Amino acid sequence: MLPGFALTALLAFVHAWSIFIVPFIHLLSAGNRPMSVGICGFFDELGRASLGDVAANASVYTLPIIALYLVLSRYIGGAFTLGGAVTG
Repeated sequence: MLPGFALTALLAFVHAWSIFIVPFIHLLSAGNRPMSVGICGFFDELGRASLGDVAANASVYTLPIIALYLVLSRYIGGAFTLGGAVTG
């Protein structure tokens, strides 16, 4: 089971990194960048930022994920059970 988790973690990291780094390097206009790169734009060269703006944008960025989880949560729980195995 551990190799499956390790592979999933690796693929999730590669996917998240490619979603961030490719637009960060290749897209020059701010209007075409995804929101993950836009949040990075709030920081200056010394790493300072208005944390209220960063928190507000990060909250808006995560709302679709939370909404999708709430809609699909009844189906997700059944995916982790052992297929009707009964103990005792």
